[in-house]
Amino acid sequence: MSRMQSKIFLTLMLIMTLMSCKAQNLSLNTAFSTIPNGAYLKDANNELTPYIGTYKANFEENEITLYTTKQ
Repeated sequence: MSRMQSKIFLTLMLIMTLMSCKAQNLSLNTAFSTIPNGAYLKDANNELTPYIGTYKANFEENEITLYTTKQ
């Protein structure tokens, strides 16, 4: 195999390897014990929407306000 053929072969192998890599998008309700390494949890089913809003609490005479949004 010539040097040029080797470069073309390696380039094609690299492209095929990169194209075969896909991220695993899992629901937020997936059990943590079943999540494989490198997986990505995504709020695809709008599971976090009920938690959007303003929450207020009092602690040791201080009022704490928490604003939650979804981006």
